[in-house]
Amino acid sequence: MPLAQPDESASPALFTSCFLALDGTVLPTAEGALHRRETEELGSITETRLFRLGHERLAQRTRKGLDAAGQPFESRETFLPWGQPKVRVTTSVVNGVRCVDYQTFFDNGELKMHKRREGNLLTERFVSVPNPNYSYKEEMPQYEGGANQSIVAAIQQSTKYPPMSLRNQESGRVYVSFEVRHDGLVDAICVVKGVTPALDAAALEAVRSVSLKRWRPGFQDRRAVKVVLTVPITFSIR
Repeated sequence: MPLAQPDESASPALFTSCFLALDGTVLPTAEGALHRRETEELGSITETRLFRLGHERLAQRTRKGLDAAGQPFESRETFLPWGQPKVRVTTSVVNGVRCVDYQTFFDNGELKMHKRREGNLLTERFVSVPNPNYSYKEEMPQYEGGANQSIVAAIQQSTKYPPMSLRNQESGRVYVSFEVRHDGLVDAICVVKGVTPALDAAALEAVRSVSLKRWRPGFQDRRAVKVVLTVPITFSIR
């Protein structure tokens, strides 16, 4: 039986936002806050989003109200740091019967477990069992936009040619290494093969500019892992 869908036919009528301390106390500003909470009316559904501050990310989302058939509906999701759902619980009423779907996911987004209860009956149950004879695909980290080419393109686009290097006709290719941690944050940025101090510093600054956003991490056996990348940054005078 398919999952019930919320009714979002009407336009948003209400939006509120506030900051929360560790104990849930509402704060007037972000100072001392752990989370930022947004509440929005989407037709007959009220959606609440909880963002973890720092490298801000969506941590939890709750949707509650009536579905397209006018029946009570509720969905709760928790998210991994890079935006991938970790747990999703959906409660709905179908033909007068309360149905609960419980889903968990691997770090790379694959379904790990799904249970569905209709009333007191367990009607569906799926559990992913590791296959010792199967080699799970490894996945490299991804910057926004997808493939590795977008990483190099984003860094190259952020690169600024130092004026002194232009005057001195300095050019070449700087190789910069960095870690994409299991939580999607970038760390340990360093030059592994440089050209001149000025070009090396410009290359480091370019990589730091793309480290401000959280990446989708690399995966091994469907688990998020730390990956070390090295990218070339070209300085060319035309």
